[in-house]
Amino acid sequence: MNSLYHSIGTSRQAFHQWLDRELLKAEEQALLRPIVDELRMDHPRMGAKQMYRMLAPTTMGRDRFMDLCGEWGLLLERKRSPVRTTDSLGHPF
Repeated sequence: MNSLYHSIGTSRQAFHQWLDRELLKAEEQALLRPIVDELRMDHPRMGAKQMYRMLAPTTMGRDRFMDLCGEWGLLLERKRSPVRTTDSLGHPF
């Protein structure tokens, strides 16, 4: 096994530390999914940033959390105002 670790250019300890971190991330994501689904059902207009602040996950930042919500299809559509307040046609008065 040592030759395998040596061939990929890492130590046994570094590989297992990386593996433990990845397993911790996967476990937290699996635990977050039902909580985020329930929050979305209870509060359909709550944004992902607010959910992130409420849940405060330990293994990911805000942007990764928002990417996950996007992968899960839980991001909100932005409501755009159809009103234009500027006449930019360039016609003189």
